[in-house]
Amino acid sequence: MKVHEIIIISFESLWSHPFRAILAGLGVVFGVGAVIAMLSISEGAKQASLKQIEVLGVNKILLKSEKPETTNSRVYTTIEFGLTKADLEHFNKSFENVNGVLPIRNTHLHIESRREKEKIHLFACGINLLSFTKSRLFQNQGRFFSRIDEERKAPVCIIGKNAARKLYDFDNPIGKKIFLKGNSFEIIGILENPYSYSLSGDYDLNDLIFTTIGTAQAIWRDTIFNGSIFIHTDYDFLYVRVEDEQNIMNTSKRIRKYLKAKHPENDVSIEVPFELLKQQQATQKIFSIVMASIASLSLLIGGIGIMNIMLANIYERMREIGTRRALGATRNNILIQFLSESVLLTSFGGVLGILVGIGLAKLVEVYGNMPTVISWMAVFISLFVSIIIGIIFGTFPAWKAARLHPIEALRHE
Repeated sequence: MKVHEIIIISFESLWSHPFRAILAGLGVVFGVGAVIAMLSISEGAKQASLKQIEVLGVNKILLKSEKPETTNSRVYTTIEFGLTKADLEHFNKSFENVNGVLPIRNTHLHIESRREKEKIHLFACGINLLSFTKSRLFQNQGRFFSRIDEERKAPVCIIGKNAARKLYDFDNPIGKKIFLKGNSFEIIGILENPYSYSLSGDYDLNDLIFTTIGTAQAIWRDTIFNGSIFIHTDYDFLYVRVEDEQNIMNTSKRIRKYLKAKHPENDVSIEVPFELLKQQQATQKIFSIVMASIASLSLLIGGIGIMNIMLANIYERMREIGTRRALGATRNNILIQFLSESVLLTSFGGVLGILVGIGLAKLVEVYGNMPTVISWMAVFISLFVSIIIGIIFGTFPAWKAARLHPIEALRHE
């Protein structure tokens, strides 16, 4: 028989028992759907987490001042810790693989949004904040800090786009003044970070107000009052940009060695996005394998269901098999017919399963607020696997049908 004839006969045989065929194919449908949905969710979570790591670039190293625990019971106390101006100067001058450092300082001052009753914090930063954080001026409004602002310690500030909306609704804030603890700052620009990057995971750049490091040090010197504690620290964060990513591990080792010598109190922590990226990729790879393996069990169960239905199908169609053999059909003809029915059934189940999997992934994305990514490679592999399952689990029933003796098959009641 020709290929199209085999397909037509197989389709007619399956259509003669539609309910049974549907039940047999449901295992493959749900199995393929589970694989597609699981891999899509896994890939979406992977890309979302990796984007957070990559947002600053894997060529940067984050240093963070860590406040030591204090047991001082006095009402007022002064704590000195963390990154210093000497550290900043050393990284700029003594590390040949470093081509820039971004200092950031938390002033521990805030203004409350009248509309949302939310605290909007003021941070001080270097004039290279935009390039380091991949931020930009929102709708090109206003300007960013210049070197003159830094040198003259100008009382100016940049406001995040979310903070601007909370404080001024839809009014243009540029040119307006913000008053904090008796000091006024003129808004000269609106900052937007498209990645919603957060400092230390707590402060979204779009929700903050920034002034220059020079301005903050001119107003508050090196000591900032926070509650009942006088905090003496030069910088809360230093972002170190490495020129050659190939040498980032060597640079991070040198920085760790320097911190161990200069900060024996362990009041400075270090994070290397490149290391986090590698760890995250390895973790996500294991997670994807586990998720796919669990979902594949559904396919295995679906394959067993196919075999069970095909064996029952052979038992009911013995007279048909005997008649075909008596009319000249060979064992190979019978084998191919039943095997093609199994493959056709799992192929349809695979196609429907792909649609179900894509639908589930979209539902999770919309109602679960989780990013999902449909991998077309996973789609093709799932369809291929469903066909293979039809071949594997349909071979034994087809072989058993082909081995039936024509006379015994015709005598079957």
